[in-house]
Amino acid sequence: MRVATFTKIVSVLLVLGVAGSLTFGEDASPAASELVNRMGDSRLTQAQREAAAGELLKLGKEAMPTLIGALHDNRVYLPDYTTPSGTNAPSLTVDLTVGLECDYILTEIVSNGASTKMMGFRYKIFNWPDWWKKHRNMSERDIQKEAKWYNHFMMESTGKGDSIPHLNQP
Repeated sequence: MRVATFTKIVSVLLVLGVAGSLTFGEDASPAASELVNRMGDSRLTQAQREAAAGELLKLGKEAMPTLIGALHDNRVYLPDYTTPSGTNAPSLTVDLTVGLECDYILTEIVSNGASTKMMGFRYKIFNWPDWWKKHRNMSERDIQKEAKWYNHFMMESTGKGDSIPHLNQP
């Protein structure tokens, strides 16, 4: 019975990955699909799930259609994560999902890990499917140049980091 349930889950995830990649006009990356599945595999250690996330980051633009297709994956990626506490806010303990980690990886790919997060601003994309439709033909380097430009523009024009509204990129 467990094998049948596991097989069903894997089949659904593979169908979702292929459907997601077809939606975004790209061929599914078998490596990326497998790595996303590993991120949500509760039988693996946290170190193994984190290694899969690291490999997705290394795949870069190749992994983006699969990552976008997995944004609503609610499997637990990192259980019992304690959020940073602010000056007047308590920290919370939450389960980070595969989808949340996919969003983080996408942001890291786009910003080449070099956003101005030290100053509080991160290039943030609110609608990955629409963004991807407009950017999929750009090189990874050009995408990262655009993100760097937005980061510098926002910081130089306001100096306020995350307290300003994010641009929803054209």
